[in-house]
Parts: sequence; C-alpha cells; structure tokens
Amino acid sequence: MEDFTNLSLSQREEIIVDEVSMYDDWMDKYQFLIELGNELPPYPAEYKLPQYEISGCQSQVWIYCEEREGKIYFWGESDALIVRGIVALLIKVLSGVTVSQTGCIGVCRLEPIVEIYAPNSEKVTYVKVTPDKASRIITEHI
Repeated sequence: MEDFTNLSLSQREEIIVDEVSMYDDWMDKYQFLIELGNELPPYPAEYKLPQYEISGCQSQVWIYCEEREGKIYFWGESDALIVRGIVALLIKVLSGVTVSQTGCIGVCRLEPIVEIYAPNSEKVTYVKVTPDKASRIITEHI
C-alpha cells in the first residue's frame, strides 16, 4: 500500500478521490476496494481481541492504533472483502497523522474532546470521549 505519511490530509483525500473517480461502474469501484484490502499488511494476532473489534458491524472488523512520536498509526482487518478495503482506506488516509494535545480550552470538565474537520462540512465536536466513543466516531466519519 502506498505510503501517505508525508502528505497532508487534504492531499491524501485528493489522491483517493482521484483514484476512485477513475471508475464509473460500481463493480469496478468494489474491485478497487477489494484490491486495496488485499494490500493490507497482516493484522497482528495479538490484537484480534474484543476491545479492538468494531461492534455493530455485520462482518468482523478489528482496528488497532498506536501513537508514536506524536503521530497515530492504524492497523486493521476484516473478514469481508469490501469492508477490508474500506478499512484499508481508513489506514491509508489516517495513519501517520499528527496528534496534538491542546490543553484545556475552557471546558475542561468535558475532556477529552475530539474535533472532526471534514472538507465542505462544519466542525463536529465530541466531548467526554471514551475508547468506545472513539471507535464510533471513527466509524461515523470514515
């Protein structure tokens, strides 16, 4: 899978949109996702645990992330081919992004706070984020 870690989020998005836009037919888009999923590195067996599984999904999906040197990295796996491709997109777009701590912004009682900035959308803010909530946030916004 192509390394996007030195690109901004908007550059990553532009590349993905360009890649998907090459295909007019939905079957070709599905094949693109399947091929992208096939490029995923093996998912570490020690992270195929319930705490890394995305609940509520019809297929089995595991996502693990870790922070290294101020950046967050993702690994993922699914037993469904198209979902595996979607997981690969998540990894391709979000792995290697910089994580920063801003400190209290005046509403410390609501921390941890996660803010989502998406192109052509208003900012979405989540408060009192737990690991379960973080998984749902990723599912909703990716």
